[in-house]
Amino acid sequence: MSQTHGVQFIVDNRPGAGGNIAADAKDLDTAKRHFEAGLEVLKKVDLLVINDEESMQLSGENNIVKAAKNIRGRGPKSVIIKRGEHGALLFDADGAFFAPAFEG
Repeated sequence: MSQTHGVQFIVDNRPGAGGNIAADAKDLDTAKRHFEAGLEVLKKVDLLVINDEESMQLSGENNIVKAAKNIRGRGPKSVIIKRGEHGALLFDADGAFFAPAFEG
């Protein structure tokens, strides 16, 4: 695991895993500048984990579904949009999947 410009990267180097790369934006302002300055980063990310506000700011869309489509169009095969107490949504080539938040 490494962190660059406010973005945490996780690379799966297990044999047979194909070196999948996940990125989680920890600091939106810094991460957004990093992504905008080098969109090549998004092309290399397999899974982007981001919250709903970050997804809309990064994509320029005000709808989560449109934001996910926009971001996936920049490279990530899958996008997880976290919605806090409202759960999370996974968007990929198969469509969308909703996971409810855990009650605690």
